[in-house]
Amino acid sequence: MCSDDGKNTGGFLKYFFLGLITLGIYDLVWLYKLGDRLQDNAEKYGLKFKEGGGTVLLWFIAGSLIVVGPFVALHILFKNTNALIDEYNKKYSNAVV
Repeated sequence: MCSDDGKNTGGFLKYFFLGLITLGIYDLVWLYKLGDRLQDNAEKYGLKFKEGGGTVLLWFIAGSLIVVGPFVALHILFKNTNALIDEYNKKYSNAVV
């Protein structure tokens, strides 16, 4: 879905183990990069996301003070990912694999 944008988002194992090694700092970097990547690729599918990596990171860090912040950040990521998936499927549903 985002493979031709020239960016790379590390997989789950990289996220998990580097998050452990860096005591969660890599997790924040990964979430920021993912939010930014989704926002950057939205236009390609005719979408426009108000929330990017900065918004996700802000909700995850500052929102932790009110407990629900990380859940809001993950909701933003899930919502944007699902919207991109829907548009990707509409665009390529008739493609022969």
